[in-house]
Amino acid sequence: MDIIGITFITNLMDEKIIEDGFILKVYEKVNEYLDLNDLHDIRLVLLSKTSIDPIYRMSLETKTGEVRAYPLNVVVDTLYHRLLEEREDLLWEPREKAQNEEISPVERNKLRFNKIIGIVSFPLVDRNNYFGYYERFLGIQKRKGEKRIMVLSMMPFLSVNERVFLDRITKGILHEIGHSYGLSHCENNCVMHPPKNVDDWDLRKPHFCPKCLAELKGNAGWI
Repeated sequence: MDIIGITFITNLMDEKIIEDGFILKVYEKVNEYLDLNDLHDIRLVLLSKTSIDPIYRMSLETKTGEVRAYPLNVVVDTLYHRLLEEREDLLWEPREKAQNEEISPVERNKLRFNKIIGIVSFPLVDRNNYFGYYERFLGIQKRKGEKRIMVLSMMPFLSVNERVFLDRITKGILHEIGHSYGLSHCENNCVMHPPKNVDDWDLRKPHFCPKCLAELKGNAGWI
């Protein structure tokens, strides 16, 4: 089974997102989609929120005013270390059981936890340039060895309509999961089809097209 951790990073937004259970709703919606499409060996695990020391906070002047955020490299490094910590905790119990011959080493090796998704409440920026996040709202992926670090900003997805907001984030996560299993961009009505803008994203169905779904299953070891 492939486990993908999902966490919320915030030092710049109040706790309303967490109090309203929004991240839990995203987590449940993505897992529901995976189950409905027989992707039972890919499972999101909901982690507690992740914090970054405010010392790394930066302010940038943009055309729309001042933006406060954390550098992307700091976000990626924070998520990477969170993945290592959670991976050690999660895999420790199966290792103990294997030593006691309650499960075999073969069964233990089927459990993989090499991916993490961080949903952030601020735009994605680096130390030199403001990214123009309205054009880059599908997120960022970084590879560290065999591990995948995914970052998705909530900022371009914001909507007063919670259902629309939830659908936008869910599609963004499915898009990043697709990339993490080697899927490229797609021209079909599919979450792997990069939209021109957020309105175009709203028209996209929260599904992989048959071609991408088959490729995802193949790359995940199902077929």
